[in-house]
Amino acid sequence: MKSNKEYLEGIYKRKNEILNAKEKNEFFNIRYKKIKKSPLKIAATFVISLGVTIGVCYCGTIAYQNIWKEPKKYEFNVNQELTEEEKKECLTEEEANKIGTEYLKKVGLEDETILTKKLEKEFLSDKNEWWMASEKASMTIDAKTRRIKIYFNS
Repeated sequence: MKSNKEYLEGIYKRKNEILNAKEKNEFFNIRYKKIKKSPLKIAATFVISLGVTIGVCYCGTIAYQNIWKEPKKYEFNVNQELTEEEKKECLTEEEANKIGTEYLKKVGLEDETILTKKLEKEFLSDKNEWWMASEKASMTIDAKTRRIKIYFNS
């Protein structure tokens, strides 16, 4: 059995081992640098934050006024009229009728006749098209390139 003196010596010996271990361990010896708060960095951060905040507020008020308070209205003119110069560059009615009936025969609709035909400007692009319709199909013919699109009625 150990005496009190031996216990105390064991405790002090263990304490010294722990203290020596701290000196040998690199983690406890590293000194971390403190970040210096320079007045220039603080001022720059404040100015940038203030600028971003003002910009967001300004854009928000402009968007609010343009979208909700005074919205702009855009109107499409569906019935755009062709000028005489554009009509001269396009196919004539007889040529378009001939192309349309030939194409109907090619597709297999020999007995069909074109009931309506109209030269109009497409409102989404700058194309002039002949629109033709019969009982079973309708088609558009580009008035300059003579490309045909056909749609069958069900």
